[in-house]
Amino acid sequence: MEFTEQDGIGSTYIYDITQDNYGYLYFQTRRGSYFLDGKYFVPLPVPVERGKTPTASSTNISSDGLLYFQDRKTLFVARQKTSARISPLDLVYRRISIEGAHGEFLAYYERGIIFVIEREGLRRCILDAARRADCERDLTIKSTELSVSKIEDKFVIVDANSNILFDTEGHVLFCLGKRGVFIGINKVRRTNPVLFFEQGRIRYLDRFFHWKDLPYKRLENDVPERRAIYSLMRDRSSFLFYDGHKISSYTGEGWNVLNDDFNREQDIFSSFLDRDHQFWSVRDDVDLVRFIGWGSLENLVSSQFETVWHVRQLGDAQILSADRSLYYRRGSGAEKKLAELSSVAFTWDGPPHFWISPSREYVTRCKIVESRLVCDKRVTVRDATQLARVSAGPRAGQLWIATLHGLFSWGGEGAKDNGKESFTSRKRFEGEIDFLTLRCGRDLWFATRKGLFRLDGNGTPVHMLASWPSGPNFWVVSMAFTSENDLWIGGAGARTGLIHIRLSGNRIVSIEPVSSDKIGSEMVFTLFCDSRHWLWVGSESMLAGYNGKEWVRIDKDDGLVSTDISARGITEDRDGSLWVGSNRGATHLRHPEHYFQYQDLKPVFVRVMLGDKPLPEKAVPFTHESLSVKLGTLNTELSATTQFRYRMEGVDSQWIGSSTGEIRYNYVPAGHSRLFVEAVNDKRNLISAPIVLDIRMQRPWWQAWPLIVLYVVAIPVLPYTLNRLRFRYLMKRQRVLETLVDERTREMQAAQKALEQQARQDGLTRLMNRRTAEASARRLMETMASRNGKERSATGPDAAMAALALFDIDYFKSINDSFGHTIGDEILVEIGARLLREKKGTEIVGRYGGEEFLILVAGPFPDAVARISELLATLSGVAFETRAGTMPIGCSAGITDTWPGDVWSDAIERADKALYEAKLGGRGRIVVSESGRDDEGCPG
Repeated sequence: MEFTEQDGIGSTYIYDITQDNYGYLYFQTRRGSYFLDGKYFVPLPVPVERGKTPTASSTNISSDGLLYFQDRKTLFVARQKTSARISPLDLVYRRISIEGAHGEFLAYYERGIIFVIEREGLRRCILDAARRADCERDLTIKSTELSVSKIEDKFVIVDANSNILFDTEGHVLFCLGKRGVFIGINKVRRTNPVLFFEQGRIRYLDRFFHWKDLPYKRLENDVPERRAIYSLMRDRSSFLFYDGHKISSYTGEGWNVLNDDFNREQDIFSSFLDRDHQFWSVRDDVDLVRFIGWGSLENLVSSQFETVWHVRQLGDAQILSADRSLYYRRGSGAEKKLAELSSVAFTWDGPPHFWISPSREYVTRCKIVESRLVCDKRVTVRDATQLARVSAGPRAGQLWIATLHGLFSWGGEGAKDNGKESFTSRKRFEGEIDFLTLRCGRDLWFATRKGLFRLDGNGTPVHMLASWPSGPNFWVVSMAFTSENDLWIGGAGARTGLIHIRLSGNRIVSIEPVSSDKIGSEMVFTLFCDSRHWLWVGSESMLAGYNGKEWVRIDKDDGLVSTDISARGITEDRDGSLWVGSNRGATHLRHPEHYFQYQDLKPVFVRVMLGDKPLPEKAVPFTHESLSVKLGTLNTELSATTQFRYRMEGVDSQWIGSSTGEIRYNYVPAGHSRLFVEAVNDKRNLISAPIVLDIRMQRPWWQAWPLIVLYVVAIPVLPYTLNRLRFRYLMKRQRVLETLVDERTREMQAAQKALEQQARQDGLTRLMNRRTAEASARRLMETMASRNGKERSATGPDAAMAALALFDIDYFKSINDSFGHTIGDEILVEIGARLLREKKGTEIVGRYGGEEFLILVAGPFPDAVARISELLATLSGVAFETRAGTMPIGCSAGITDTWPGDVWSDAIERADKALYEAKLGGRGRIVVSESGRDDEGCPG
């Protein structure tokens, strides 16, 4: 995540990043100092002498948690620490003048002790009661190559000339001698780690001042650059190391070069790991970037492919199905293409063997030998879409194959064919299989357009569910069992894309649609049950997880390379981590359990203003000024998706939400009021502990105790009542304004819906207009094409999947000429009313123009033609009542068949020609185009 001017910081030279004990992050730049309130960078007011321009050269945190600045030869040290109530904007500083230091220097403050790093070395300073630091005449450490590091709360000094590590009093802590050189020495950075290379390892100083080792194999003749920026940071179970060229991650098994935008061609000037394990870096001195989710996930992208369907772990390597190919990847090396694939079908046959579908004609069993694909068995089956291998029970080892034509199985019987074993599969079910899954690794369940099936002990399909509760348009995309009695089904085509089916043995107990609010989408592309029996749901907008108790949602704000999750794109690594394939690469969730763990959202009050002045913690005089509060969160991992809710005691009866963190009260009652604030993260189901803002406002003079006694004696409750009534009136007025805004919004929405209705509907007949009817017809034909799976292969009308009719009213012009257009309009209105009353849900009826109408009916062509005849009979079978009297109406119609893949304009032209032939034949007829049907007279 790269930050820009809109975030408040933009591109400027960034010198250093630090964090105080409470969690505020500070950024020292050439333009000044900033702190992060969770989402935005806020300029930090630098305390300087009046009349001088601020030139703060450093921002630091002392070991006791105090923030301090250096401005030329002056230190400004905060008098108090930050907290939920005290933000960096509220800090008050004391000024310390530094005397006796020579030239330009960097000053450090530590529990009353000050030392400076000059050009010639380190000099210690003594702080007196007059807030003046007098530096010693003699240098404590004399060297021109000193660098300061901080380990826990203690400063250490590295002398690059002598390779010696000192404390701030000049005592030698470690002498490296000729064993190597300290690396990462840079005077601009003040918190470099203490590192050096030695015999194929990195040696670093831990927080107990013990030397620890990490194995690190460098390139031949690669000598450490003394002045390069090296960084070593530790998070959870891994290390992150920048060696001047690449960022590498070490998890205990080996080094892995991170495959993401961090390793583009840029120099990393500085880096920082905050308390929420978020990795920050400065590139090319000016670009500030946060690596989202470091320690929890890593992303895999490649120039060889875009869409990753799934990643399978094979030892210390991965097998990737990407685009339409199979790739092999080991460690951080480049991906090697092994084979072209006809589909993404894949299943293990006991590692290292696996089954894939490299051709539309067969599936094959392979393994990888020395980065080469070696295959030894082949099962003939056409158009395989999914594979599953039985791992338990009496049929262990049996391979199930879903195809576009049916369900097939293979149990191991076959014959030798040119040195390879070639087999023929056995067909078990006729028809396209949408998805199949194994229950407990042994019992096969599968879904088709006809519903849900399972295979009994004899291999016979048993129909378990004939229709889906989500509606007739729902089709299955994925299935998964999280236990023997919990089946999850995901799909698309309905408002609810996930269904939970509870079983008892082989009997369905309940069917529960899962709200799209829990998974973040109405479409589900993939379902996966991991070894913990947790469910993972992939959609086009995010990844959702369910641990049996609660749902969490993960998207690009959490570090996913893309939120468009691939079908069957979730797989599990041998260590319990997850791989998530998407349309831009793959994401490796190294610690899936992390997303279910509780995290403190750390809400804070960034700015509290009463009128145009900051609100102090002590009592303030009574005022009618408004109260404005700016909230923030110090949890940098979840700040992008965290919102707030607040409630003022005695004012608000319920919680009020705020997505921006802005709070405003036009009036605050006198006395002691308390504002409660909680941070809320719906994606992780987190609610923070409340933070409280105490507002102490002195009562006005008319509420002074002597007067109150007088009021009690004179008119007991009147002053208090008037005060409360006035407050309620102000709040009521605010609610009235909110109600007026809501009413205007609803009026605008209603007007918009009316305009949309007019754009789709013919104003006279209330049928679809021509544009809407044509668009609906095309969508219907595309839907039929996707269900059919292939273009029409026959030429007769029985192969058509729909009938298209154009008809018009016979002698309609004569009616208009004889009785007037008003009578003609009455007839058109009645035609629309009859057709709307008689049409069924999937039938398309529209006004094509003038007295000409269009009908499209899906289904076998003879049935569709008969249905069109029924609709036309409703027009000609009963006379029309008009103001000019009763009039019988005749119609002529042309009908043609159409099919998936048919060109719409061609179908219209055929129907129009048939209509023309019907008119030439004497009107009152139905003519079927090019299909050999006999003409039928239109009733009446």
